[in-house]
Amino acid sequence: MRFTQWLERAEFEAQTPDQPGVWQRKTLLLLQYPTGRSGMLEYGHGKSLKSCTENIKDVPNTLYRYVVCDSEQAARWLCEELSGHFKKRFGALPGAL
Repeated sequence: MRFTQWLERAEFEAQTPDQPGVWQRKTLLLLQYPTGRSGMLEYGHGKSLKSCTENIKDVPNTLYRYVVCDSEQAARWLCEELSGHFKKRFGALPGAL
C-alpha cells in the first residue's frame, strides 16, 4: 500500500480514479488531540474515489491523498485500520475534537 503525495484540492479531484480506495484529509496546522498533536482531519473510503471527492467538505489550508485498493471491502478494512491506529496513538479519531 502506498498513498499518493499530498495534493491540493483541485489536483486531488483531477487525479482520483473511479476505483475503490481510501483517502485522507489533513490541515496544515497541528491540532491538539488527547495524547498528541496531528494535522489529520479525516479518513474515508469508497467504491469510487472519484465519487468520494464530490462529498468531501472543502476546507482552506487542507491537503488530500489517496491509495487505490483491490475492492470496496479492502478499502473499508484499511480505513478502519488507519482510524484504529490513529485513535490508539492520539486518543481520539481524526477530527473528533
